[in-house]
Amino acid sequence: MIALLPLLLAGAPDTLRLGPGVHAGPLVITRPTVLIGERRAVLRGTGAGSVLVIEAPGTTVRGLRIEHGGRNVDRDDAGVMVRADSVTLEDLVIRDVLFGVYLLKVRGAALRRLDIEGPRGLPESQTGNGIHLHSSRDVAIADSRIAWMRDGMYFEYTDSVRVRGNRVSHVRFGLHYMFSHLIGSSGTCSTATPPGP
Repeated sequence: MIALLPLLLAGAPDTLRLGPGVHAGPLVITRPTVLIGERRAVLRGTGAGSVLVIEAPGTTVRGLRIEHGGRNVDRDDAGVMVRADSVTLEDLVIRDVLFGVYLLKVRGAALRRLDIEGPRGLPESQTGNGIHLHSSRDVAIADSRIAWMRDGMYFEYTDSVRVRGNRVSHVRFGLHYMFSHLIGSSGTCSTATPPGP
């Protein structure tokens, strides 16, 4: 394992590659970075808090398995917590987390080919949403798979989102809208979804 946060703070290049194996999280990105995982690269959290936190606009994360996040609902623990604009997430596998991806006050993000799955058999009160958007806009979510979460995608005070070609299963609601507008969805399939309360 390597200490990722000190590496970034010590002046690592704009592109950071993680080789095969398990790398210790959590990781907080505070300046624009392209983070690329090579085959079988895993970013593993401690079981407390979010595994990857993005605070730098223009960051791209690609090709990682992200796992073992915290489960504190009051803190919105997530596999990937995004607090910056113009972020791209691609080809990520996310497991053993409360929320898969949480976008907080984000403008202009692209989420492509994400595979998000929560632990099976937990009561609904102990699960989070696969992709959660709060006060965000101009987001594209495409070609992703979400299973065994509370809701597949949850839109809260959010607008101008494009949802295309996703597969959602074993959730309460595939797409859940609260005070949100201009959400365009096409080709997203929700199967084996139990009815809500």
